[in-house]
Amino acid sequence: MKFNVLVEKAKKSESETAIIDLVTEVKLLHEVFILMNPQDSDTVYFGELEGTVWMFVYTSLEQLRQSARLVLEEDAPVYYVTIPTDAAFSWIAEHEESGVYGIRINQGPYGFWVSLDDLKDNNSEESQK
Repeated sequence: MKFNVLVEKAKKSESETAIIDLVTEVKLLHEVFILMNPQDSDTVYFGELEGTVWMFVYTSLEQLRQSARLVLEEDAPVYYVTIPTDAAFSWIAEHEESGVYGIRINQGPYGFWVSLDDLKDNNSEESQK
């Protein structure tokens, strides 16, 4: 998958530019997949990793199906919503008030994370262009 190759390159370069390029690549997608709460499919799933609260975003249904088990309990149902990418990131940024630190994109071996602050900075830079 093209996205996995980009993540590998970013991990090797360890540069901020590589992460910005990944976020830009995600924003070029038609839609993203947001993991929903297994107890309430109408509510976004907020997961805690090492004391930090995250939302989980996937670049494809295949990525979600492969990686959701890394996040949820083994027998939990997997619910998701599909959101047009052009609306998703501003909507995601609104969740900072709920205590969300950031998003984990394609959680797993080919995943990466972005804080909501960095996401908002990226959004404002794009709107100034």
